[in-house]
Amino acid sequence: MALNEYKFIENTPKTSEEQKEMLKNELTAMEEHHLLLVSKEDVSLDEQIATIEAQILAKRTEYENMGGTYPE
Repeated sequence: MALNEYKFIENTPKTSEEQKEMLKNELTAMEEHHLLLVSKEDVSLDEQIATIEAQILAKRTEYENMGGTYPE
């Protein structure tokens, strides 16, 4: 069955500022998830941690290329 509608989002074009804000929110969630995984100190999670680290670095590059900056 195909998804015919979205319940929580509007599928409309986003401004560059809106896109940056979305990336910032995604990065925040990804970093929080990474912190949670690392805090478990479970070696069975090492592959998952490495994967999310690579995803965070790629997302940071995308954010920076859009002119995003980080808090000091």
